[in-house]
Amino acid sequence: MSAIRTGVEITDAQRDALDWLRKHNGDGVFMRGNVVMAAGEIGPFQWKTWKSLIENGRCEAYQMGKGRRIRVVVS
Repeated sequence: MSAIRTGVEITDAQRDALDWLRKHNGDGVFMRGNVVMAAGEIGPFQWKTWKSLIENGRCEAYQMGKGRRIRVVVS
């Protein structure tokens, strides 16, 4: 798990993606094209948005079986 980078502002798109993932059980799976599916819905956010949330420590990417997953790590 990566630490939250303090003092780093997040963009509106990152905030929207984080809110979307929280509302969809806080956990999703990366699909083809690096879009995220959570609670049966595909999120309308690009890979770079998820990547920046992972790099800033607000989300965590992890491996489960053959699938790459992402989950919220901050409330």
